[in-house]
Amino acid sequence: VFGLLRSLPGYGPSNIHSGDDYTVLAWHTGALDQTLMTPNSIFGWDDKVLAGASYIKIWRDVSNQLLTKTVGSYGEHLAKYSLRDHFWSGLSTTDQLIDRLTSCFNVPLNSTQRGFLRNYLDTQPRLGASASPSPFPTVGATQQEERLKGAIAILVNQPSYRTK
Repeated sequence: VFGLLRSLPGYGPSNIHSGDDYTVLAWHTGALDQTLMTPNSIFGWDDKVLAGASYIKIWRDVSNQLLTKTVGSYGEHLAKYSLRDHFWSGLSTTDQLIDRLTSCFNVPLNSTQRGFLRNYLDTQPRLGASASPSPFPTVGATQQEERLKGAIAILVNQPSYRTK
């Protein structure tokens, strides 16, 4: 959990919007059977548990709750942090954004995975209708922020992220 937050450029304690957020972070690490400084290194955690299906599902739920406002979330943890400002600044194409994201989170993607992520970022969902093309560079700031949250959730739920 803290590794994910530390991977976000410029993210720090000032980006957490209330004291309750620290408690919620402790709950999330507790859900993953990890307690700060107990043991005092990752080498004390049971690697069979870390590779288990239930752990992977819990990690998916935790990462989704940290990145997005979902059912069961107690707050939007990134409310004071702009993913768009930290990841999109200075870029002009979706491919450049994917390069930056995969580099930051150290998640290698094959061509199929990369195509899936590009499609996710460049497709505008429409309620009750089929999705229509809406390239990431051309959508508004709010839509870019939401798509970035989803893209990061996709990356941190890749098996290669959990084994880095």
